[in-house]
Amino acid sequence: MLEKNINKLMILAVVATICLPIGIVGIVLGAVNGIWALLGVGIAMTVFGFYGTPLLWVGYASLKTMKRLVEAVEEDNVYDVRTIANLLNLRVKETDAKIREALRERYIVGYLYENGELRLNMNVKQTPETITFTCEACGARVTVDPMKKRNECPYCGTEYGSGARKYGK
Repeated sequence: MLEKNINKLMILAVVATICLPIGIVGIVLGAVNGIWALLGVGIAMTVFGFYGTPLLWVGYASLKTMKRLVEAVEEDNVYDVRTIANLLNLRVKETDAKIREALRERYIVGYLYENGELRLNMNVKQTPETITFTCEACGARVTVDPMKKRNECPYCGTEYGSGARKYGK
């Protein structure tokens, strides 16, 4: 996802960069030849190029820095904010903000960030357990999901759960 965003911003930045000189030419040709549509398009392209170029290139550079941060964490196993700041040539406060952004945007997952250090999240994803028992009607082994309101034996259709028989009773 990060790589996709980087590529998208680079393409937009290149387009904006090209729009500036083409827009200026469009303005001149439109004004000289009285082609108002060309003049309007030239003005729009110039404005987009003038304002968009620096913003898009700065955004692109920011995402490239984010990519280097993600690589430092995931490939180089660097978890300390000061060490990451040194690797990225950034201030600690900037690096702290970038780490928080990377976690928020899910560029890096599976880590907790506390007191300037990333550490692996050792929590296990909680999944509902299933219950297996013998169906009281037909004697078959039945596996049910207790999170569902209604379960039934796949062989005889006996219902188990809310409002029906209790599991395994």
